[in-house]
Amino acid sequence: MSLRHGHGAGAGVPRIETMPLDEALAGVPDVRGPVTSARADQLRGAIAATRAALADVERGEGARVASGESARLLARLGGLQVSLNRELDRLAGERASELATLASELLPGMVASDAEFARSLPLALDFVRVETAELAQLVGGGTCPNGPASMVVSAALQMVASRVLFARGDFRTASALANDSRQNIAAAHEYTAKLAAARRAVTPPATPSWMLPEETDR
Repeated sequence: MSLRHGHGAGAGVPRIETMPLDEALAGVPDVRGPVTSARADQLRGAIAATRAALADVERGEGARVASGESARLLARLGGLQVSLNRELDRLAGERASELATLASELLPGMVASDAEFARSLPLALDFVRVETAELAQLVGGGTCPNGPASMVVSAALQMVASRVLFARGDFRTASALANDSRQNIAAAHEYTAKLAAARRAVTPPATPSWMLPEETDR
């Protein structure tokens, strides 16, 4: 949020407004690497070694021997890649499950009497899952706190309600809800960025060991 001096009929009157997206704080990107596991790293190492062995065979002499060895290595390479893909799918599934659980917790006891709106609630959950993940990764230094997350939930519900009302022809209300959804996302971005900056100020990132001055014997 920022203090603005108003515009239009309210020009010159100070008021609190959400910053436009093109003026929003950049925040703190998540510097952690991609989701991985010891198994995935092991498979990547085996794939690299197999590719190197295959390249050595293909550069060697003896076409008949090389052909058989190449086939064996190619088969091994294919098996390793399939195993790695399965492991990455498993990791992605775990992450998606965690985010879906978070989204469900952010909509506790949601009861919708409107049938069309109720059918669209899965879209709201998916919206929450994607937006909170992106805020954490791109703005929050790996975290999307509860305050910004609650704004994302409001934005998701406004987005779904807007779509339902657009389909019914209530364009004025639908447009207002769509704009409110956008404002909540902008506010969540700004709030997440400010919290991430505050955390970094309190706990600055550790200096990599290779940047530390070398110790000298006295």
